[in-house]
Amino acid sequence: MRGLMLTACCCLAWLAVFVSAQRDTSASCNPPRVLCNDTCAFTDRDALNCGACGNQCGFNEVCGPTENGDISCQCRQGFTRCNGVCRNINVPNACGKAVDGQCSVQSCPSSQTCEGGECTCRAGFTTCGSFCVATQTDVFNCGRCDNVCPGSFNCDNGVCVCPAGTQDCNGLCVDVSSDLGNCGRCGNVCPFSQQCSSGACQCPKPVSQTFCAGRCVDILSNSANCGSCSNICRAKQACIAGTCVCSQGLTDCGTCVAVSRDPNNCGRCGNRCNRSQVCEGGACKCPDGQLLCNGACTDVAKSIRHCGACGNTCPLGNQCIAGRCTCSLGLTRCNGICIDTDSDYLNCGQCDNSCQGPQICSNGRCVCPPLLIQSGNQCVRP
Repeated sequence: MRGLMLTACCCLAWLAVFVSAQRDTSASCNPPRVLCNDTCAFTDRDALNCGACGNQCGFNEVCGPTENGDISCQCRQGFTRCNGVCRNINVPNACGKAVDGQCSVQSCPSSQTCEGGECTCRAGFTTCGSFCVATQTDVFNCGRCDNVCPGSFNCDNGVCVCPAGTQDCNGLCVDVSSDLGNCGRCGNVCPFSQQCSSGACQCPKPVSQTFCAGRCVDILSNSANCGSCSNICRAKQACIAGTCVCSQGLTDCGTCVAVSRDPNNCGRCGNRCNRSQVCEGGACKCPDGQLLCNGACTDVAKSIRHCGACGNTCPLGNQCIAGRCTCSLGLTRCNGICIDTDSDYLNCGQCDNSCQGPQICSNGRCVCPPLLIQSGNQCVRP
């Protein structure tokens, strides 16, 4: 529009110079010029005096002959009279046709231009349905109408291609430098717990993560792969800094043991407590109420051989009760010896009661033996 105005202004300026150059102070002009307001004008071409003096042509109009030879104001070349005004109706922002001086115009979309008063697709665009599309770049009409590029594909020069940095793997655009299912190449699936980095399946950081038996493990702390794959720590061991060590409070004596209470490793490895001893606080000792007698823990409260103290042996017929030697049930102590006064010949019925002659002690009484009868103080045959 600005260019058209500049062109018109230049034309009018030239015309004004031309007309002023034709001014003639004489009373008449040489034909075919006509005197108009003291100026000799060519009325067959003068836009200020078109066909007659004072008949000025409008904007975008020129003066010239019509088809029938009449001189009148007409629209410039490329312009059409619309509703009494000359307009260019063959441009994208005002595209249309004139019918009996009446014009209907429209603004063409950016992908269209105006040709012959109709909106048509620009060069490089193709009509798909009612739209103009760039089939060289349109992912819904790539190369031809309705050819839709799948997934994340781009349309480049009319061909569906994956974006830069990705690769076509079974119809999907993937970044093979980081895709777990297509690591480094299509179909290369990283095992469980691995990640894809720079196109290679590898265990994640920290660097102590190592691929062992199909999975990533931290060999600095994994008890089944301690320090290296398949290095299994023993029972009660833990993996610390890649080394199998006994758990806290335990000592490695071939196996992990608590030397504070293990009778086979009491206080230190290999220090075995004597039989019946227990290990408490790392020291071998007998259970409460027992003493170590001849290398064995003994309950001196009831041991006949160690009654009340080690080596204190109770006499025959005695029992140890509460650490003291006492006669067994049914026996009586006579002169330091436990006697069965029911049957003892020298202590029959009571201590120092001796039976006479052939008498025997039965049920604590001196009586004649079988086949003899009592006769006074003697036993005789009947």
